Amino acid sequence: MQERKKTSVRVIWTWILSAEMMVLLLLCCAVSIPRETKDKTVPATVGPVPSKTSPVTLIEFADFGCFECAQEAPNLRRLQREFGAKLIVIFKHFPSRLQQGTLLAHKAAVAAQNQGKFWEMHDLLFSHAGTLTAQHLDRMAGVLHLNIEVFHRDMASAANLSSIEKDIDEGKGLSITGTPTFFLDGRGLVGIQTYSDLRQMIESEIVKMQLHPEESKDK
Repeated sequence: MQERKKTSVRVIWTWILSAEMMVLLLLCCAVSIPRETKDKTVPATVGPVPSKTSPVTLIEFADFGCFECAQEAPNLRRLQREFGAKLIVIFKHFPSRLQQGTLLAHKAAVAAQNQGKFWEMHDLLFSHAGTLTAQHLDRMAGVLHLNIEVFHRDMASAANLSSIEKDIDEGKGLSITGTPTFFLDGRGLVGIQTYSDLRQMIESEIVKMQLHPEESKDK
């Protein structure tokens, strides 16, 4: 009889211990363990509204006096050529220092844009960084076969400076503090990006748009 009682007590304690273990397991499973994010570049942020006419939009805030922007320029042009109509690149003027040479370069880019030669002037300005005097800008305008009188008039116009200041204000509103700063379909990327990284991110966005075309319509 005594032995039977001891056996019953053991069985009861075994049930109690098993129940406690189950409760502990359930509690452990209920705790959410934070996962390490794959993308450590910068936190996701809201950027300028992407283009509705292109699957992927890459916006760059850049400074023609910025060495890192000059390094990045060939990568952007290469991406433009490779992706064609699948990618639109938008340049935003964001001179960090309103020095005469730097500001003149941005004015020259706007004036060249008025004659349909923005990206050609963009390439020349970045490839000749450090020699951005008025004389050099005139030579660049000549190389691009721009109407020099119209070029000078547009560089001196209030509308030219206003368009640059508009981009600067937009950048400050997005809390941009340095260049280059990118927004890939609204996702912020601060600092110089490698060609391979940008290409991979653009390809990923294109695939996302192809899998979920209804989302692209809401851009």
